[in-house]
Amino acid sequence: MPVERQLLTYLQKNSKYSFQPKILYDIFKEKIQLNTIRQALRRLEKRGKLIRESYGFYRAKMTVDILHFLETPPTLLHGIKLECQSIQELQNTIEGIASQNYNDTVLKWFDALGFTPSTNYRWGKELWFDSRRIKITVHLKGLVEIFINSAKNPLSYPDFCKMLDYLSGYLEPVTPFNSRNVRLVQVGVAKDYYDLRMEGVSCISLHKFVNDWSKIYYKEDISATRIERHLTCSIQLDEALNTLAVLNGSPRINGFVREDERRDVA
Repeated sequence: MPVERQLLTYLQKNSKYSFQPKILYDIFKEKIQLNTIRQALRRLEKRGKLIRESYGFYRAKMTVDILHFLETPPTLLHGIKLECQSIQELQNTIEGIASQNYNDTVLKWFDALGFTPSTNYRWGKELWFDSRRIKITVHLKGLVEIFINSAKNPLSYPDFCKMLDYLSGYLEPVTPFNSRNVRLVQVGVAKDYYDLRMEGVSCISLHKFVNDWSKIYYKEDISATRIERHLTCSIQLDEALNTLAVLNGSPRINGFVREDERRDVA
């Protein structure tokens, strides 16, 4: 095997670390001369295969293939907005005509769960679940909006299913909250790479449409490079969950979690 290929293969397999020529000379147990190693490293650097750091240290330049070899992080979700329509009658009616008032049953439910009135006949509630903030807004016409803020603590597939089960019970008095009648209308999909280094830049953004964009940046609070995609959509939650399950290799058919998976967890 040519010297350059031997050195590059070794550095790519150990791309987390930097090496001096003398260290590589010791590693290859004197099979390659020190000057030959120095010359090969300089040639690889000129070809863009290596990065030279201070004091003559060299390391492999990160590529997609190397990154896949080093890390396969789970697909994470944040910036989530869900919508569904209440099948319960929320408004009082006068001779069959809806009025601009909630009925007593709904008002009692709002009061019991700590919802507060807002403008335009809306009622809202903020709650926390597994260190993630959820904001629920109920509209007089029956629209229910759920915002899930999880940027600092993104949701994995199991986390998301657990949160949906919680919301299903919480919203039961207003709507049968399940994956068939709920729609995903906004989401950020991300992967956090702890071995990926961004060379010379701190952030790269790509806007395709007004509400559809991608971003790569170093996230200081978790010391990782995040690759994320944000989009506005309108798909059934069941379809979105099945797609997420495929990306993560999780067993899913219908509902939030497949029945045999539920039994395994129990």
